Amino acid sequence: MLDGYCDRIREFLGPILEEQGADLVDLEVKRVQRKILVRILIDLPQGGITIGQCTKVNKALSRILDEQNVIGSDFFLEVCSPGIDWPLKSAKDFLRVVGRPVRMTLSEPLNQKREYSGKVETVKEDQVIIESAGASCAIPLNQIKNATQMI
Repeated sequence: MLDGYCDRIREFLGPILEEQGADLVDLEVKRVQRKILVRILIDLPQGGITIGQCTKVNKALSRILDEQNVIGSDFFLEVCSPGIDWPLKSAKDFLRVVGRPVRMTLSEPLNQKREYSGKVETVKEDQVIIESAGASCAIPLNQIKNATQMI
């Protein structure tokens, strides 16, 4: 039942995000006691979404969900940025952190190493290029087990 909400919310959310120039990072719909929590994580393609932009998306989506009676009256809506500790999984995630330091663990060794840290230079053809120890290193996205920004 909750998966059906996700599909409907995505329908309404697409044009709102496009207007703000933002991307959907994650959408979660779950039951919390007797209410439904809709948590939406958004960011700009280059990162750095503002609280004001999140607020605009929240207000616009909330109005539509109420008007269309998508969920009913007992729901909470949260729209926020993914935060610095959000796991980096896709090419879009890594594009948002170009120029920033990341730490990653690989599913299998690359150049006899499983752990890498460095500054993201770019993302090309299913690879993340990082500067690590003064040299560029291309890491295939499908080998990245987990990755996060470093503070």
